[in-house]
Amino acid sequence: MLRGLLRAPFLFGLLAAAPGDWLDQPLDVWNVAGMAIPTAQPASLPEPRCDAQARPPETAQDRALVDAGWRLYNPYQAGWGVVLVDAAVGWDGMCRPDGFNTFVFVEGTFAGTISPEAMTPRATGSGRVTSLSDDTVRARFLRYAPTDPLCCPSLGAVDVEEQVQRTPDGPVLVPISRTVEP
Repeated sequence: MLRGLLRAPFLFGLLAAAPGDWLDQPLDVWNVAGMAIPTAQPASLPEPRCDAQARPPETAQDRALVDAGWRLYNPYQAGWGVVLVDAAVGWDGMCRPDGFNTFVFVEGTFAGTISPEAMTPRATGSGRVTSLSDDTVRARFLRYAPTDPLCCPSLGAVDVEEQVQRTPDGPVLVPISRTVEP
């Protein structure tokens, strides 16, 4: 449990040198069984005109995220007792989710996030779930060179396979493999 508490600030990029740096490091576990849903940090530049696109809560998982300050977007995905919910702290100037992550719940219990840090659109480390199957979540994260235009990440993508592990302390989402795509 102490390990999880020590990692909690890292979860949302407070200790990361640059967004997406974790993609170039050996895979490490950032989720801990029994951890609480992280509280959303306030958006740095609120875009109230974009709030209308936020999805209202429909499930207990949605409500838990909203209660922690998150704004929901996209439909949730569910299957095999796993529920994936996309949530953000706010929106960028073009009303894209900003400070976002995908939150994973197993049988109603929070199991972790797909990324160890909040993601920003059109930046290295920006990712999304590409598939969900029995206890396996696959996500793709983009990689930009410093000189890339925001439309076009030239360094390709990193696909990360994460596994739901059902432990006595509760479920936890653990990265198990990474594939770099050119």
